[in-house]
Amino acid sequence: MATYKGIQGQTVQSLASDLTASSDNVGQLWYNSGSNVWKLSSEGAGAWASGTATPTPSEYGKCTRSPSSLLLLVDQDTQEWNGSAWSEKANLTNPRNRGGCAGTTTAALYFGGSPPSNKYTESWDGSTWTTVNELNSGKNYFAQTGTQTAAISAGGEPQAGITEIWNGTGWSEEADLNNPRSTISGCKNGSTTAFLAFGGYSAPSVRGYTEEWNGVGWTTVNELTTPRDGVAGAGTTSAALCGGGSAGPPGAQIITEQWNGTGWTEVADMATAGYLGGCAGSTTSALVGGRVGATTTMEEWAWKNGPIQFIQFKR
Repeated sequence: MATYKGIQGQTVQSLASDLTASSDNVGQLWYNSGSNVWKLSSEGAGAWASGTATPTPSEYGKCTRSPSSLLLLVDQDTQEWNGSAWSEKANLTNPRNRGGCAGTTTAALYFGGSPPSNKYTESWDGSTWTTVNELNSGKNYFAQTGTQTAAISAGGEPQAGITEIWNGTGWSEEADLNNPRSTISGCKNGSTTAFLAFGGYSAPSVRGYTEEWNGVGWTTVNELTTPRDGVAGAGTTSAALCGGGSAGPPGAQIITEQWNGTGWTEVADMATAGYLGGCAGSTTSALVGGRVGATTTMEEWAWKNGPIQFIQFKR
């Protein structure tokens, strides 16, 4: 018969106070000797809150990976967030928007975009942008993730099915999406061997398609609860987050959904409806901004969990 120690690798702890409310402690059982209660830590709900506004209005934004230290790019403009304030940085060499972004504040990659659909790729060293080898197919409105030396782009317009991989030097075309589409989004902390792409548009409507990349090909998995395109995407293939987007009439949405590795569940709504913005982070902490409408609005997602009473212990 299975035991708690056999499953968790340790016996139930007796503590004078509760465990810290963090994702590392989800599922932990303990006895609180101070309150004389058995407790279990469970994952709680997340929520959106207003973030620090950007210095200038922006739309069609794209972000690097970390919500606590990121670059937000729109048109030629580069803005850096250090966790407490925004600052202006050097512009892109080739002004454009609606491209893809990967990497960090000191080592980033920006590729594709419009106008028109182009192949430009630029590398960021923390202070300046340098033009490097181009995409094989010019496009915009595509899903992307990765680092400065290993990035992926999938779908987009007009090359709605094409997948390309960046190896630090050049791009190579890989297996196409099963469901070609544009204005598609993806998990921001994915990689060239594990990536989740979701939502999008293929005539005549928006789609809820979700596909998982394993480094070789795409597998179609469970769809979004509400079909949308231009959603803000964060997370990984096992834990992803998507917020906002457009569902056609009535347009911009506030819906947020969370992926658990198998399916999507609707969670807390965003405060402001919007689509086609930049997103960074994970299911525990994310930042969204630069959405259509050219505003300075930023929203922050915070995962909340805390210990809940499991069994009332009686002497």
